[in-house]
Amino acid sequence: MSLAHQSQGHGPAKVGDDTFIGMQAPIFKAEAGDHVVVEPGAKIIGLTIASGRYVPALSIVTKQADADALHRITDRDPYRHPNEVVVRVNVQFADPDSRSRRSDTQ
Repeated sequence: MSLAHQSQGHGPAKVGDDTFIGMQAPIFKAEAGDHVVVEPGAKIIGLTIASGRYVPALSIVTKQADADALHRITDRDPYRHPNEVVVRVNVQFADPDSRSRRSDTQ
């Protein structure tokens, strides 16, 4: 699971494995299953997002029927594996050799 800047889980909330919650995206009294992508600014309120679903940026999802109709993530989706990118970037930040290579190229 990755929670981007200013995202929130509140009231209770549950977020599944390998799920990405984008910036400023609250999960309020709701559940996001495994392998879900919630783009920045989306709001998930009082329902369950099934595993493998994609929530577009700035969406407001407050009805279970709307959650059930969300796009299923496929191999063609550009953001199907956002956690891999998050982990790779954070590992690079923690690697002193990587930091010196970045400063040499700037």
